[in-house]
Amino acid sequence: MSNVPTTLLYSIGVPETTNETDGGETAEAVVTRALAEWGITAHDDEESMIGGDRNSWLVVAHDQGNPAFPSMLDGDPYVVVFLYSEDEDEITVDRAPRPGDVWHVAVGDGTGRECTLPPRPAEQLGACIEDIAEWVTAPRTSLEALVDLQDLRGRFEDGYTPENIRSTFGRIQEAGGPLLVCVWDYADEDGFGGNSQFYSEDENGTLFEVQLEIHQWLSGKRGMPAPLETWTCAPIAEPIESAITDGFHNHARADLTG
Repeated sequence: MSNVPTTLLYSIGVPETTNETDGGETAEAVVTRALAEWGITAHDDEESMIGGDRNSWLVVAHDQGNPAFPSMLDGDPYVVVFLYSEDEDEITVDRAPRPGDVWHVAVGDGTGRECTLPPRPAEQLGACIEDIAEWVTAPRTSLEALVDLQDLRGRFEDGYTPENIRSTFGRIQEAGGPLLVCVWDYADEDGFGGNSQFYSEDENGTLFEVQLEIHQWLSGKRGMPAPLETWTCAPIAEPIESAITDGFHNHARADLTG
């Protein structure tokens, strides 16, 4: 890896990328310069379209220690970024960003599978660059894991049951993610019920807050969340006593089974 920080949004000394661009600069120029401030190199790529038009984008190799263009279908993970204009159905980095454009970022695992990060308006260049840098500096295993888990997006769109929790959180844990748990109000003879909240749990049973975007992703309200290593936040402010558990991913504050 290059000298890119390994902790990004939470570290001291992170480059502050401005959202302002010179009206004459192309998207390729502003993104390439902004990524260079993180020590990240981008490669330009394109494809010709019928009628003489072309699509263009930038490719960022996950392995920043290798200056070569990544083998995107032969095992080299990567990130792709481009501007998209819905009005013109245009994928490009060849012109300056315009109002209404959206930054699109896709993460690929090098086997032909890609996941799309939440799109950002053109004026949010800084946040887009942070998204890219976060993925480039994430462990390769984390990138591959979330590509494996991409089908979980929207799994809880219509709500969830204890069975959904067990299967979904079990897959996340098997993929190398944190031990996620759902704490319900109670458990009775019919199972777990009432209001519920997601947390992560360590080997000592301590509960931690988790990123809100996990629930949004599982509910289908956003694209792929940040790398697995960032999901767990601070310990919860007030300890929760679990009266009963299924031994997997469901806990309840009150045991009404008796």
